[in-house]
Amino acid sequence: MVHEQFTRKQLDEDFYNAYLKDRLPDRIIDFHTHIALEEDTRNISKDTIKNDWALQCASYMTMEQLKVYHTQLFRDQEVDFLALPFFCMGVDLDANNKYLSENTSHPMMAVDPSFSPERLEEVLIKQGFLGCKPYPAFVTNVKGAQISIFDFITHKQLEVLNKHKKMLMLHLPRKGRLPDDANIYELKLIKDRYPDIKTIIAHFGRSFCVSTLKRGLEKLGSDVNSFYYDTTAVINPDVFKEAFEKIDHARIMFGTDLPLTLWHGKRSWDEENETYTNLCREDFPWNKYIEGSEEESGYTFFIYEQLKNILDAALNDSQIVNSVFNNNAFKLMREA
Repeated sequence: MVHEQFTRKQLDEDFYNAYLKDRLPDRIIDFHTHIALEEDTRNISKDTIKNDWALQCASYMTMEQLKVYHTQLFRDQEVDFLALPFFCMGVDLDANNKYLSENTSHPMMAVDPSFSPERLEEVLIKQGFLGCKPYPAFVTNVKGAQISIFDFITHKQLEVLNKHKKMLMLHLPRKGRLPDDANIYELKLIKDRYPDIKTIIAHFGRSFCVSTLKRGLEKLGSDVNSFYYDTTAVINPDVFKEAFEKIDHARIMFGTDLPLTLWHGKRSWDEENETYTNLCREDFPWNKYIEGSEEESGYTFFIYEQLKNILDAALNDSQIVNSVFNNNAFKLMREA
């Protein structure tokens, strides 16, 4: 069974053949995909789903489903992936971790701030996790809540990750996201205090608008290349151009955010206010059908739009393309 919004049409095949088929590398690593059994996420509250557009798209994805999606999306490529847990209160973290560790080759551990360092270390090592994926949403359901990174992963937990030289993938809190002064301070603190952690800033630090990324990278200054970044759920072509210009491409990894981005559509941006609007064909509660049914009928997969924009920004440079879509992720996962 696949999620009902995943339907591949002829227009998707045509878009793939025109813009992606001969430009993608033979091997791709999807560095950001969420996996869980339906029963492990059934206690996510209706209010939580109602207030989160991404959860309205999907609240679980099994290994079997992911295989279908990857096979259909990437017809000519061998695909591997980094497996992340689901990301809000109501998820059975122990069950989700167990499913990831037993069914995926490269799992990241869900960690709650209440986990003792001893518990974290035992699960992390015995179950073969490459690192941790903490979430602000394990602490509060408020989007962009004004909380600290250390509210959802503690210093004692970070000491464990540093000891074992593991990965840490961060969703940044606070409404300001990457450019927020407190986030910048805490990222640099993690870099200095835990130098053996490989810190990945997910979604370019929620830089869905290029103005967000520019301000964030400026504030990181000389520490820009002390971190890693993933492209997940970013589709803005100007963000990719800025990223490839200002960040060492060896620090950037491709990610899909499956199953949250299975739909057909794209985005528009308000750079002045640093906000975006999803434009979508599928009948989700959040869809405002801004461009109308005729225009929407021509939408291809959101992920295909993202792929094209990444490739365009990379100017078909094979070194950048292979780094972003495969080599960088492979290196990080091997080290962890």
